Amino acid sequence: RLQQMLGRAQRKKLKLGVLFLDLDGFKRINDTLGHHLGDLVLQATSERLQKSIRISDTFAQPVTSQGDISLARLGGDEFTALLPLIERNEDAAIVAERIRIKLAQPMIFGEHELTTTTSIGIAIYPDDGETTEDLLKNADLAMYYAKRSGGNMYCYFSSYMMERAVRKLTMESHLRKAVEREEFCLHYQPQFDIERGNFNGVEVLLRWENKELGKISPAEFIPLAEETGLIIHIGEWVLRKACYQTKAWCDQGIPLARVAVNVSAGQLLHNGFASMVNSILAETMLDPGILELELTESALINDVDLVIEVLKQLKQVGVQLAIDDFGTGYSSLSRLMNFPIDRLKIDQAFVRNLEQNSDNGAIATAIIAMATSMNMRVTAEGVETNTQLNFMKNKSCNDVQGYFLSKPLPTDQAEEFFKQKCK
Repeated sequence: RLQQMLGRAQRKKLKLGVLFLDLDGFKRINDTLGHHLGDLVLQATSERLQKSIRISDTFAQPVTSQGDISLARLGGDEFTALLPLIERNEDAAIVAERIRIKLAQPMIFGEHELTTTTSIGIAIYPDDGETTEDLLKNADLAMYYAKRSGGNMYCYFSSYMMERAVRKLTMESHLRKAVEREEFCLHYQPQFDIERGNFNGVEVLLRWENKELGKISPAEFIPLAEETGLIIHIGEWVLRKACYQTKAWCDQGIPLARVAVNVSAGQLLHNGFASMVNSILAETMLDPGILELELTESALINDVDLVIEVLKQLKQVGVQLAIDDFGTGYSSLSRLMNFPIDRLKIDQAFVRNLEQNSDNGAIATAIIAMATSMNMRVTAEGVETNTQLNFMKNKSCNDVQGYFLSKPLPTDQAEEFFKQKCK
């Protein structure tokens, strides 16, 4: 049908729109309520799609029956709509918005009231492609961006999306070989113990430089590693490398009380994670009490029973546990009490602009007070001024890190830093 309409659009020199739809959260319905109910949702979605695309109600100008909108279900919860012979790109948005509103209305099946929103990608002929393959691919890519932006919205395809998609594909190809090619290195950001007045800890930060792509920001490649599952292999490499280096520093007489390594949700819930940590500690002969694993709040809110079990196993190994970027996630305080956490790290967003923003100071103060009452230590991240350092001292924060004290340092510079500071 798309191929036929492309021919007509070419002859008449008119535009043609392709909408690619994907239901938000449909997998959750299938997994929790069963495939039978999932099928009913798909049937109801199909009926609503048909009602939402009446041509006479959609466009001001009448369209012949030959130009009616076509619908198709490609599979799973993916649908497409073909908008033939539209005059303006904006006409596609009119249809997309009607569909979005219609599909966002609750569905009732017996005792279940379900709400499924949709992410919609839009590609326009000839702007975004001149073949069926290109139009479908680009509409699909636009849908992906709509979903990544939060869902329940439509998004037009752009050349920027294609550039990002190509870069992502290239980056993934290189990322799969980065460990073997020895393209990764670790940097260490010193942590200052306010109570004792000395530097006695580090946070380990991963850096990647590729011959073709150059230096890639962790904000770009870490999410990709998590999405592809490569974080499991990369994370194990980071942990082993950090433990070997910390052990070497301890043997040189550098008194490190803590080396903090970030752990993603994928790593934490990967089968045998606690055993792998224990194995690396035994291999490197590092004191387990020196290793601190930093977890994000988002890593703790999924499958709580399993998370608690893994955390208990890690505590049996003897490592310390911290919640990174605390205050930016959605974990409840009652749930937090169930986790065997040793430290909270105040996100730098609450440390930044303490001088100008009293709300940031109030949040930081509250986190410190709460952690103290729960027998947890606190580290403030992103300390960049003397005023911020003094604020943390006055509020009895335990440790701080940030550019005011030291930027993240490569191994040799970190070693020299501690040798100088620990004289």
